[in-house]
Amino acid sequence: MDLEAEIAMARSAASSISAETEVPVLGWKGYETAVKGKNGFVCIVERSSMSSFDDREALNPDQRLPLCPNPPAARAHLPFALKATALALSRIPKEQKFPLLKAACENKDLPLPGQGSMGFIMSKQQYFGGKYGNAHPPTMFWFHQADHISWGAGLPGSPIHQNSPDPITTFVLPVSQWSDGTSVPKETN
Repeated sequence: MDLEAEIAMARSAASSISAETEVPVLGWKGYETAVKGKNGFVCIVERSSMSSFDDREALNPDQRLPLCPNPPAARAHLPFALKATALALSRIPKEQKFPLLKAACENKDLPLPGQGSMGFIMSKQQYFGGKYGNAHPPTMFWFHQADHISWGAGLPGSPIHQNSPDPITTFVLPVSQWSDGTSVPKETN
């Protein structure tokens, strides 16, 4: 993507707080910081390298997921995203990538989410791929996988996702407005 377009798309994940966020952009060698931040949030456009293990579109080059994690989430999520992207860019098959990511978390080479880890995915420009398209905008909360059973994670119809073998449980909570303040149409997934 064009540098300015990627910065704008990243910031669209959480327009109200993104003016002072750090913004990494994807280049040929991985993500590089394009804008230094001041508030601890990080706005980034994730690609399909962050898709769950069983996602059919785990390598869809059209996926664009503007995400803006808060400071506790950025400390854990950003290193995870950078590592997942580096593995994808090195062309490691997903069957090998996910065990490597899980091992990196278990070995504490990658941090697990801290208390209060959350992020915004509220951009109208988001594209989750052919199955979900421009899905309903959510806020997300991340927790270590050890507690997922008590939340019903991974059960059919549950809004709590466990991206096995990913060691992180994700609460996905839909919101009724995009980050620009406009209402989400009822027909949005």
